[in-house]
Amino acid sequence: MSGRLRKWIGSLIWPLLTIPVIGALGLPLAIDLLLLLALIVGSKLSLRVMYANVAVLAGLFLLAIEIPARLLLDASPFYRPQDRYAEVELIRNPGHQRRYLPNIKTEFHSPHGDLVAIGGKALFVKHPHLIQSRSLRFETDEFGYRNAKGSAKVAEIVLVGDSFVAGDGLDQDDILVSQINSITGTKAYSVAFPDDPAGYSRRLHEAAAWLKPDLPKVFFLFAGNDFQFASRPSVQNQGPSETPIYLLLMKQLSAKGAYTRLLYQRLGLKSPMVLNNVFTGLLATYGRSSYDRSDVSIVNGQKTKTDFALYQPYLENAKRSDVGEISLNFPLPPHQAAGTRCVILIPSKEQLYLALEGGLSRDSNLVSVIKQQQIFEPQTQIIDLLPVFEAEARRTPGRLLFLPDDTHWTPDAVRITVRHLEAQACL
Repeated sequence: MSGRLRKWIGSLIWPLLTIPVIGALGLPLAIDLLLLLALIVGSKLSLRVMYANVAVLAGLFLLAIEIPARLLLDASPFYRPQDRYAEVELIRNPGHQRRYLPNIKTEFHSPHGDLVAIGGKALFVKHPHLIQSRSLRFETDEFGYRNAKGSAKVAEIVLVGDSFVAGDGLDQDDILVSQINSITGTKAYSVAFPDDPAGYSRRLHEAAAWLKPDLPKVFFLFAGNDFQFASRPSVQNQGPSETPIYLLLMKQLSAKGAYTRLLYQRLGLKSPMVLNNVFTGLLATYGRSSYDRSDVSIVNGQKTKTDFALYQPYLENAKRSDVGEISLNFPLPPHQAAGTRCVILIPSKEQLYLALEGGLSRDSNLVSVIKQQQIFEPQTQIIDLLPVFEAEARRTPGRLLFLPDDTHWTPDAVRITVRHLEAQACL
């Protein structure tokens, strides 16, 4: 092989091997580009490049430059703490449900909501006021759920649900379990995490190891993605995404003890922006999402007196009118269903929007679907929050019950929910 050809091949191999590694760590785009430029220049200056040496040098470059830079700058590829502090599952363990890392207590700056991450900032250029940055306090207990430490020992009721109950986009003081404790005095405990109804049962089974037996329960089902629709694949909420290449990287890097804590908590090595997303990231500034960007739209609600972003799949689900098209996969065994005080149906922002604009009946078909399942005891209340939210929104036009740049609810909506559930003797 001629020296010129070797030099040309070397100039390509360096960046190709190093881009995925840099992307996996998720440094700011400008720093990545500068480091990439340095690699290209360095490879062009090298007259003899051995392929094995390139791989070794790329790894050394990562250890020597990028990790210290991340420690110094505390850079993070995450826009919300729920992703940064979610457990990394290297090998699927059916006996363990993914949670958050235990004993986290931190302040996190969240620059925007999930709809900005899905749709891209370009969609919001004409609506910059919709993007809301938030400073959030994020806290987990010794079991990896968003509760105060020690609350499992004194719990009087258990909350089961997904990211709404876990409090995506909300400060620790504003999440459902905190508001229940504050408003009603009831000592609630949450086993909530982005999951589907089948996962709720597994989480309850797992939590039985540290919760008192026979505690009353309140289940929360989200209208947006906890149900299946015959004419459209279900939009499931499985939490932060991971790729096989990312998992392979983590297998090589992870270890026990302080090093694991450094990788998981300080460096945030859980970014889904790895090999298959790096080039998207270069074009879309971080490109953490594999969603279809056309799924997000911005509407100007005539009845709501404000504009906000909507998630198209949830909007299509909200328009379903035939109960026969809707099903619920909720394999809850009788001993877990026993003692359930209430089943709460959380509406999507898109449902509320249609209701306020006159395009959706207040009689929820989803309540009928839950009753058809015959999962719960006859005395268990099934409460749809859509009429409650609709009445509140009509009473005060312009009142936001969902974050304008996110699919999740506001602290105001959480407090309304708590007061309504207290009035219905659910708490």
